[in-house]
Amino acid sequence: MPKLFWIDIETTGLVPACEDVLEIALVETDLSAPFEPISSRSWVIRCDLDIGAYDPVVQKMHTDNGLFVECRGDKAVSWASVNTELLAIVPKVEDRRARPILAGSSVHFDRDFLLEHFPVVAARFSHVLYDVSAIKLFCKSLGIPPLPKGEAHSAMPDILESMAHSKECHSWL
Repeated sequence: MPKLFWIDIETTGLVPACEDVLEIALVETDLSAPFEPISSRSWVIRCDLDIGAYDPVVQKMHTDNGLFVECRGDKAVSWASVNTELLAIVPKVEDRRARPILAGSSVHFDRDFLLEHFPVVAARFSHVLYDVSAIKLFCKSLGIPPLPKGEAHSAMPDILESMAHSKECHSWL
C-alpha cells in the first residue's frame, strides 16, 4: 500500500518560477490509514526578504502569522538542508504503482512548487494526487454542510486542517 505524504508549502506568491518557498511541512500516513500520522516534519527556510517587494496580501499574511520573522530567525534552515532531509524522508520507489502520493488541500499548488524548487524530490511522487479540495467539492455537491476554514497560513496547521476536513468528509459519506 502506498504512503501518503500530506504536504503544505507556504510561499511568497502563486507562481513557482518567480516566488520563494518559505515553509514546508509533511505528515506521513498510509493510504489504508490516511488520518493516522506515522511521522511529521516541518521546516522554515532561511532567507533575506525584501517584504515590500511582495504582493500586499502576502505581506500582510506572513507578517501577521510571523513567518517572515521566522525566516530570519535562528531556527530557519537552508534550502539545501531541507532538500537533503526531504530526499531522506521520501522513498525512491521504482514501481510507479507503489510510489508515495501527495495529499493536501489544492495539493497541485504544492506539487508545482516542489517541481520548481525540489525537482528530485518531486520526481519520487506518483502522478496521482489525494486532493482534499476535490473531496470537499464532491461532498458539497451532495449536500455536506460547509466545513470551517482556518486562516493560519502556516504549513503544519494547514495540513492538520486538511486531514480533519478529509476525515469529516469520510465520516459524512
